[in-house]
Amino acid sequence: GGEIAKKAGAGVDRLLARDARREAECEAASFDLGYRLGLPCFAFSPTAVEAANAAVVDGSVDENRVRALLVWLCAPVACERRKHRKLLASDPRQAVAFLTLLRGR
Repeated sequence: GGEIAKKAGAGVDRLLARDARREAECEAASFDLGYRLGLPCFAFSPTAVEAANAAVVDGSVDENRVRALLVWLCAPVACERRKHRKLLASDPRQAVAFLTLLRGR
């Protein structure tokens, strides 16, 4: 009972508590790290699906690219966690989802 209410409350917080500055900082972290890591695409809000597509180089998964993509996926989380206790603008599940997608290939 209590755990479900806690998760539902966290979901509502993510939907209703919009903080443009917080979102912009997370997006800037993603963009900056993607550029610095030399990724072929570096979206403002990285997703596991984008990362999984970018992990394939010449038909096979490139381990160095996977490492860089994991850093890219974690950039907004690290940026937000640095200033805030509660994550609202970033999603720490993206890195795990990315690895899950790669295992399925």
